[in-house]
Amino acid sequence: MKKSIKLIIAMTTMVALVTIGCSYGIYIYKNVPTDNKTNSTIIDINIPKGATTRDIARILKEKNMIINENVYRLKSKLYHYDGKYNSGMFEISMNMTNEQVMKFLTTEEGRETLKNRITVPEGYTIAQIGEKLEEKGVCSKQEFIDEINKLDTKNYKFLNNMPMRNSKLEGYLFPNTYDLSEKTNVKEVIIKMLDSFENNFKDEYYDRATELGYTVDQVITIASIVEREVKKPEERKAVAGVIYNRLKKNMRLEMCSTVQYAQGKTKEKLYDKDLEINSPYNTYRNVGLPVGPISNPGTDSILAALYPEQSNYYYFVLKDENTGEHYFSKTFKEHVKAKNMYNK
Repeated sequence: MKKSIKLIIAMTTMVALVTIGCSYGIYIYKNVPTDNKTNSTIIDINIPKGATTRDIARILKEKNMIINENVYRLKSKLYHYDGKYNSGMFEISMNMTNEQVMKFLTTEEGRETLKNRITVPEGYTIAQIGEKLEEKGVCSKQEFIDEINKLDTKNYKFLNNMPMRNSKLEGYLFPNTYDLSEKTNVKEVIIKMLDSFENNFKDEYYDRATELGYTVDQVITIASIVEREVKKPEERKAVAGVIYNRLKKNMRLEMCSTVQYAQGKTKEKLYDKDLEINSPYNTYRNVGLPVGPISNPGTDSILAALYPEQSNYYYFVLKDENTGEHYFSKTFKEHVKAKNMYNK
């Protein structure tokens, strides 16, 4: 009787081990996390130039696309994918099998999703964006500027009734990260940026601009100055408040950022001769706002322009070059004293 029980236990254990072994073998062979089977999420996979199969397996493991790197490498070798992988940024689905991933990364199917990731920082000008696109090989800076000036923009509400000026889309190419395929042309790049502005400029912002007594273009112009003048985020609304206060008093804004834009370059220090440049963007010579935005502001600066800090400040001077902190003054006398103190 005892021998029979031992035999049954032994056989049961063997069957269990075989079952577990087979399951594990299938698990390893598929080499795909169980949760991925029903996960159709699209993720980005960046394959650097010159990446080996080992490198790619590591990347896929980090992205939770595979279970075991060595299994992926073995499959890649057996199926003759080694040395055939394309490089670049791919859009890839989490539910792909190892074999589908290999095919996707080595054939034209995957190449069609190859992307250049372009990040446009807050405060960049059209010229700077053009230079960035040229560096990435998307288009030349001049092609970008030429397309901007001829693009039909009548379908965008925020561009209605815009005054005539050069660089008509300055201020409206929204700072963001854009994924561009190899087939994306310059016109499509601009439309992506305008669409991003449209998606981020909420309906209530139009109402708020009207409430302030300004057009959308004027609000974006103020936001663009704030973007270029401010380094400390918490000062955005205070600087916007200064701008509105000076406009109400019909004072010249005298913002250095507008002179730098007029010159087409950023100088660490402006001299008296710089302030005399004849340009509709020079707020040292002209009363009121410049003819248009001087940069492409981000959401925080736009919000600062829409909801400025209420204060009695009319002046500010740079207090700390390292932090970008400003000292705000209510009177010209106080401002001169601050300038003498901090501009040494």
